Amino acid sequence: MSIYSNQQLQELLGCYVTISLANAETKEGFLYTVDPISGTFILYQPEAFQALMISQHAITSYEFDQSKKIDLGIMDEALHLPSFDDQWLTKRRNAVVNYLTQHRIPFRLVEGKASIQMLDSVYVEPPFVATSIIGDNALIRERVRQLMMEIPL
Repeated sequence: MSIYSNQQLQELLGCYVTISLANAETKEGFLYTVDPISGTFILYQPEAFQALMISQHAITSYEFDQSKKIDLGIMDEALHLPSFDDQWLTKRRNAVVNYLTQHRIPFRLVEGKASIQMLDSVYVEPPFVATSIIGDNALIRERVRQLMMEIPL
């Protein structure tokens, strides 16, 4: 099976992917997201106007076609998901920073990006919610995920 880091998968969002399953089926679509904890892939299938969830344990291999790519905003719109405007993202980021400061949790703002680095090993990416945490250490990632769920939207 092809192995990509969470960061690499984030960069492949919107790319066309072919996934081979343990039951010998093949699923195709545009990568909408990958859950960093469970490894579940969510694909957008434009011909059916639907999203398809594929659990990591069912996947035997996957292959990306980077020449076929769709804009994430188009997928959000097709799936009727709310988009986060810059004003909302700025407000949310400030709320996270204020919470971390109040609770004396070490963090730093990543220069040139909207990310927040926490505990020297995980990054919280826009839209700054519990599912937008990237990092290799599962224990710290889970701790930060729980912390992010405490911060009101």
